[in-house]
Amino acid sequence: MLSEGKKVQMSARIMLLNPWGVDYADEVGLNVIGSFVRPDTDLACVNLTGAARPVPWPVPEGLKPAVEMAKKAEADGFDAIINGCAGDPYLDDLRAAVSIPVVGIAETILRNARSRGKICILDRLLPEEYTTLIPNNGPDKFDFWRAKAASYGLTPDHYSIRKVRIATHPSVDSLEPMTREGSMELRERMFQSFVDSLHDDGLLQSTAAADEDGAKAVFFACNFWSTPIAALGRDARQFGAAVINPLGSAATFAEHLVNSAA
Repeated sequence: MLSEGKKVQMSARIMLLNPWGVDYADEVGLNVIGSFVRPDTDLACVNLTGAARPVPWPVPEGLKPAVEMAKKAEADGFDAIINGCAGDPYLDDLRAAVSIPVVGIAETILRNARSRGKICILDRLLPEEYTTLIPNNGPDKFDFWRAKAASYGLTPDHYSIRKVRIATHPSVDSLEPMTREGSMELRERMFQSFVDSLHDDGLLQSTAAADEDGAKAVFFACNFWSTPIAALGRDARQFGAAVINPLGSAATFAEHLVNSAA
């Protein structure tokens, strides 16, 4: 009679790929992910610094270097990749380039939204000067997230969309020169703007989503909200609905994909 074997669960190796030309989100992103995964999960992070414009959002020229970094991550023995932008840029191309799982933040959250109940997507609303760079930036611009929700299987009755004003976001003109100079001031101002918005308009929009839209969960749809969300603790109850951590959701799903494979 054959004895029953005991499966040994190996630790996962997960790469966070930040698909933009700045590096100041790397360490904070890893800190957030590390609080969600097993202690023995091996984490690392790369970004497109030098291969894309020094701005904290994806640009078209970032596709090729992002694909190359995904290929390198697989060659280096990583078991899964997290696409670090909440809008899931380059996702299909990254998946086509490698055989390991590539996890999208929005896909992970929106495909599982029906398990939570109705979800509200809280999109960032940057100062008006950003509209020429980010077409969906505007109080009444919802096309991007409507299309994204539909592509992930949601119908309009499954979700609502609201905008969260990020009033203290650094100006357009300051981003590239301050990034090239390696300014720590820019990093602090950038993250503080998301902290401020979470506790100001973010709180107002989240409670309105629960009270008026019937939302049971809210998705703050930018990676940069992950750090202040992780710091909420019991204060999360003030938001009226479950507050999903963008990076945390992607990290736990990536780890699940690796550890549940035969």
